[in-house]
Amino acid sequence: MIYEQDYIMRQVKKLTDFLIQIMAKKKESSQREIKNLIDQSLHELTGGKSEEFNELSLKETLDVLKHKGKLDAELAIVIADILFESIALLDQKDAEHCSSQALLLYKIAIKDSDVAFPLQSIKKIRDLNKKLNDSEKLHEVNKILQERYPPSTAAP
Repeated sequence: MIYEQDYIMRQVKKLTDFLIQIMAKKKESSQREIKNLIDQSLHELTGGKSEEFNELSLKETLDVLKHKGKLDAELAIVIADILFESIALLDQKDAEHCSSQALLLYKIAIKDSDVAFPLQSIKKIRDLNKKLNDSEKLHEVNKILQERYPPSTAAP
C-alpha cells in the first residue's frame, strides 16, 4: 500500500514538473517545443499512448487514469491542467475535444473528497464551460457525470 502511494506521488510530481515546464516554455518558446513537451508528459502518463490520448473518447480518458479500478483524482487534476494548457495549440475540433476531456477530469476530481482541489482549477472549469457553451461535448460530459454520480432522490 505504501509503495503504491509513493508511486502515485512520484507520478504526480513528475507530471507537475512537466506542467511547470510547459507554462514556462509558453512564455519563451515555439509552439512546437511546447507541443513536444506536452506529448512527452502524456507519454509518461499513458505508457506510450500519448499520440492517441486526444483521440480517446471521454469514457476511455477516464479508463486510462484508473488505478486499481478507481480514478486517481490527483493525477486527473494534473492531466487536466496539461490538457488545459494545450488547448491553444490545437485546431477548433481538437481543442473542443481536449476541452471536454479536461473539464470531465476536473469535475470528477472535484468530487473526490480525499483531494485538495486547487482554487485556480475552479476558474479553469468556468472557462471550459464557457468555451463548450451548450455544445454536444458539454452534454456528453454532463451525461457521464450523471451516470457516475446520480442525483439522490429526495424523500417525499
